[in-house]
Amino acid sequence: MSSPAAPRRLPLPVLVGVAVVVVSACLLYYDQGPVDDAWITYRYARNLAEGAGFAFNPGHGQEQGSSTPLFTLLLASAHALGLDIPRTALVLSALSLCGIAVIILAAFHRRGVLVGGVFAVALLLAQRDFVHVVVGGMETAFYVVLVLGAFELWARERRGLAFGVAALCVLTRLDGLAVPAALVAYAGFAERRVPWRGVGLPAAALALWLGAAWLLFGDPLPASWLAKRSHTGARLITWHFAHQWIASSPSHAALAALGAPLALTRPRDPFVLTTLLFACAYLVAFSLAGVEVYAWYLAPLQAAGAVLAGHGFARVWASLTRGRPRPALGFVALLAVAVAAHATLALTGLAERPRCRVEDARRHAARAAAASLPHDATVFAGAVGMIGWFHRGRVRDVMGLTDPELRRLGAEVAPAPRDGLAYYRAVLPAVVARLEPELVFTDTAIDGRPAALEGYTSVVRVPYRCVDHGAPRRGAFTLLRRVRAEVTP
Repeated sequence: MSSPAAPRRLPLPVLVGVAVVVVSACLLYYDQGPVDDAWITYRYARNLAEGAGFAFNPGHGQEQGSSTPLFTLLLASAHALGLDIPRTALVLSALSLCGIAVIILAAFHRRGVLVGGVFAVALLLAQRDFVHVVVGGMETAFYVVLVLGAFELWARERRGLAFGVAALCVLTRLDGLAVPAALVAYAGFAERRVPWRGVGLPAAALALWLGAAWLLFGDPLPASWLAKRSHTGARLITWHFAHQWIASSPSHAALAALGAPLALTRPRDPFVLTTLLFACAYLVAFSLAGVEVYAWYLAPLQAAGAVLAGHGFARVWASLTRGRPRPALGFVALLAVAVAAHATLALTGLAERPRCRVEDARRHAARAAAASLPHDATVFAGAVGMIGWFHRGRVRDVMGLTDPELRRLGAEVAPAPRDGLAYYRAVLPAVVARLEPELVFTDTAIDGRPAALEGYTSVVRVPYRCVDHGAPRRGAFTLLRRVRAEVTP
């Protein structure tokens, strides 16, 4: 009796073409331009390329306000070659998102379960928040493609390259330490050994950056991370971080939870199991870090969740198509409910377009504000990315990410804030009272018009009004100038 024919496999170029088409359509739909935090990295990259060092405000000291050194260096290199930094970042984001889809498809294609890869990619691209983040011009997509690339290289027995890419993850973001940790944990769990030779690459990358940071900035830890810890009072936020991930897409988290146990059963796939180990290490690390949760911190978890969900779907699909429905009927029922729920939520989210395009109004206001200012003016702001890019003068960060002096002031006046918004509302009046800034760039939807700013008048005002996640939001980005009292003779 002849053995059953192996399933027909699509050639990899076809997979690449499918991924490019799907992701391109997604990029066209989700187009919004870089978010404000991305422009902080852009300003660092521009200053670095122009010889001002790793400084947000040239001439006022260097600080590690950007938490992504490798991505900053890439953008600085692009600027040195005459390329536009924001456009380069968006191109890198688009290419990285294509890479994410290709790696996931290739990983499942390698095992002959392409249906699982298609399910995982579709699940990931249906998450509006994930796509908004990864195409927002930050390092997020670049980081996620490195993470998944390291795990697929490991699965293909390219261990040296896998650890090399893991080292790049560490240089891209400090939480990239979860990648070599996952590889080592897999080797210990599945192979009962520790790959000491491979560990040397990520360890050397970490030592290199921490040593350079200590020499350049006097502190090995990113200033932005220290500032974000102060925004939450450095509390342990284990449940809060997990809750934010679940709340971003309950059905997605449910699918990931259903697929995770199957990653531990035989036959184990190295790509899926290292992804699971990474998700666990990443979740624990961020929970213990005590920093406020932003959407871009959830993206690596969302990608890992899609892989686990695709694995679970592939296992169930394979069992059913063989005519041996071994998985419990309860698992299949839960899977069907979760898929239906996710599809409903995704379609509901897609129907909300146009999404709240606050960044467009902020960019317009920042450009107008910069055009109205002398080049050496000093501006204070809570969100310094766009105003810092368009205005070449000194921009001081009320949130303390790029300004150590204001971070120390924040620790004094807001020692135990609830979150970043509470921190900002506590620190802004203190900044105005003590430093008496001439110019303040604000968002009235965030801070309203506190009493501390009553002595200011609007120079530039760009209102916006939209619906954000089903809730109305309206405000205005405003450049305020202090009104000086006239002195009568």
